[in-house]
Amino acid sequence: MEDHIGTALKARDEQILTLSAQGLSSRAIAHRLSLSLAVVKHCRAGALLKLGAPLTGREQEVAELAAQGLTSAEISQKIGLSERTIEVHRYRLMKKLGARNAVELALQYHKMETEALHAQIAELQANVARLEAEAAVLRGKSECAAASPTN
Repeated sequence: MEDHIGTALKARDEQILTLSAQGLSSRAIAHRLSLSLAVVKHCRAGALLKLGAPLTGREQEVAELAAQGLTSAEISQKIGLSERTIEVHRYRLMKKLGARNAVELALQYHKMETEALHAQIAELQANVARLEAEAAVLRGKSECAAASPTN
């Protein structure tokens, strides 16, 4: 049962990351998947961190809004933190992502998300290959059992 729960969470994370890569905001993803905004942000941040993204959940949130072109003041109003706190998050984001300005921050953020999605796709492809190999082995065993004479 634990594996089933883990698989379901991975599927939801994959959905969220896929929609995010298509350019949907966290709010639009939440609406489309009938999830709360907090759940979408948490799953998205968690999935990106699992894939090696170096951002905290709050940094992820600020990066997403900054990549949409919002100013620190607009982000501050939108998420209910002081403008100074947002500026600190943006500064840390720029350092972590190697960006020198807001445009580079947006580009690096989207690049990071794209790389995370590529890593997830590679993992899924490896899982598919493993399952196909297991299915081939099972088919072979089934054919052997059907071909052997019964006593």
